[in-house]
Amino acid sequence: DHREQFDTWSDAAASPSHSGNDRLLGPSQYFDDDTLHGYRDTTRQWMQRCEGVSEDLLEALSLALDLPPGTLSERFGVACERQSLIKYIHYPTTPAGGQGVGLHQDSLFLTLLAPGEEGGLEVQLPSGEMVPVDRKDGSFVVNLGDVLTLITGGYFVATPHRVVAKRDRLSVAFFYGPTLSTQLSPLPLPPRLLQAVQDSERHRTAGVMPRA
Repeated sequence: DHREQFDTWSDAAASPSHSGNDRLLGPSQYFDDDTLHGYRDTTRQWMQRCEGVSEDLLEALSLALDLPPGTLSERFGVACERQSLIKYIHYPTTPAGGQGVGLHQDSLFLTLLAPGEEGGLEVQLPSGEMVPVDRKDGSFVVNLGDVLTLITGGYFVATPHRVVAKRDRLSVAFFYGPTLSTQLSPLPLPPRLLQAVQDSERHRTAGVMPRA
């Protein structure tokens, strides 16, 4: 991949046990104001606002599955222990034959992408064709992730996508995730939705790796 980025996870108190998943918990590291002014405050504010948008989307997705509106959010566990991620990404012009980031699917539930001014994001259609995603002022690009595919048995399919930048490209991606102790067992979907998956080869064979 031809890119550079800063990753900042949601903050958590460091666990004294240092065992199991607790080893992954702790406070985030931020640039101080002398290095990058406002990084900590801006990141925390952006994360909080994106979490609110994501909660609205989880409610809509739950309703689309004929489930109570809080179903997916409840799977995320205690709000203060959820593990979300922000990536501040810079893509230099992609070299001929190269990739800003290769074809992939995001691993968590939802991604909110603020794509900046320059294009370069492409999504893969079921046919395999790659199409550009046009930027729209005041909106996010929303990707579904692999975990959402897995717990819905393929009813929701993760979004295969890549970036090929014709010019310098900046974007901010927010990945919404549950607590580290969340159980990712299948959701109790209505029989008609389970049957819809079986009737669609695309959904029935959906996996966690896109096909080039």
